[in-house]
Amino acid sequence: MDYGRHTAYDFIAIPVDGSQAIHVDVRALDENENALTFPVPFVNIEISEYARLHSEVALPSASDADASPLSVDKYRILSGNVSNAFVFAVQLI
Repeated sequence: MDYGRHTAYDFIAIPVDGSQAIHVDVRALDENENALTFPVPFVNIEISEYARLHSEVALPSASDADASPLSVDKYRILSGNVSNAFVFAVQLI
């Protein structure tokens, strides 16, 4: 089954013993099969110490060939975010 091609299958199952046929509904789950791609391998962002609280800084967008909900929907800071001084919001600015 390939979620990218078909997300659901519906069919009638007829038992070989002659019992009543039943309707079968199969829903495929999306698996993350594709790695993220970024336009550049590394980004260095400098933010002034005088930047106002809640200032917005654009980041390069990542893309994911998988269909939603497994497409890119958030970033996270792995280290160095002392006192949670920085947060990410996914939106176009």
